[in-house]
Amino acid sequence: PSTPIALGGSYTASNGTKYTFTNSATALQLVVEGQGAQDLAFAYASGLWDTDPANTAWSKPGGVSAAFKTGDSTAFTNSATVTVDNGGVSPNVVSFSNPSSTAVNIDGGAISATTVTANGAGAVNVSSDLTATAGITLNSGNVTLAKTTVNSGGIIVAGGSLTNSGTTTITAGGLNVTGGAVTSSGSTTISAGGLNVSAGSLAVSGSISAGAVNVTGGTVTGSGSITGSSYSVANATYNVNLNGTNSLTVSGTSTLNGVNTGFSGPVSVTGGNLSLGSSSALGSGALNLSGGSVLTLSSGTLGNSIALGAGGGGVSNSGDVTISGAVTNATGQINQALS
Repeated sequence: PSTPIALGGSYTASNGTKYTFTNSATALQLVVEGQGAQDLAFAYASGLWDTDPANTAWSKPGGVSAAFKTGDSTAFTNSATVTVDNGGVSPNVVSFSNPSSTAVNIDGGAISATTVTANGAGAVNVSSDLTATAGITLNSGNVTLAKTTVNSGGIIVAGGSLTNSGTTTITAGGLNVTGGAVTSSGSTTISAGGLNVSAGSLAVSGSISAGAVNVTGGTVTGSGSITGSSYSVANATYNVNLNGTNSLTVSGTSTLNGVNTGFSGPVSVTGGNLSLGSSSALGSGALNLSGGSVLTLSSGTLGNSIALGAGGGGVSNSGDVTISGAVTNATGQINQALS
């Protein structure tokens, strides 16, 4: 510390760390006794986030003022405008629980945390580079992240809204939308864990590169693109352009829109009802209908080759539809007339 300590004396800093200056027959010794990680809440309407022991912008349970140190858990429970020191900070947990009609705005240096959670109803805007080594969970609130890196645990959106406006990198755990709304306007890369939407909505105006893409509920919309190693849609609406040559599997009652001229992978519809928003929604790959599945297209020319598998399938239309691709009926039967 900058405070002088006399030989044989001690000094306790504002963060609870105690310094004792002692000596032996051969050496002088400074003994440092830390109090361990603290649970802190940001106490000011605005301020600097750093590791300066003199900066007591935080409060401990009971309202005792404290300074942040590396490894502390931090909470933002009300409106705050926070600038992170240029050297960055490394908390354990970062949690947001600010109520509605309030906002937490964080900019400046980088934040490297273990986990990040949002449980409030207010807005959270993080312009700083944010790294979470064990995942990000959003249960409520309106959160906007500029540049995000997740090493494990992925991103889970169970409620509220999340906007990824910049570059998002997920090494493991995937992007998991189980409720709420996600807006992806930047570039997202998912190395492991895939893109998984089971409820809520995902709007893509940027690009997402993932492994497996699994949409089992909710809606996926937008003018951007999603590239996956495989695609699976079940009881959901998928309106974002498909890319690549990998397979698409559809089941349940689903809707596929988009002008998927960049997609040439095989499409398999098994025991479901797939509605197409346009004749190009399937791309140019081969189509397999089985298990009594029905493909619905209002009008247009369907150029995909169609194979009827076990249990057969059919095409339903309300306008003029032309089937220009080859139709094979090796193992099934046509259960609905092509009209």
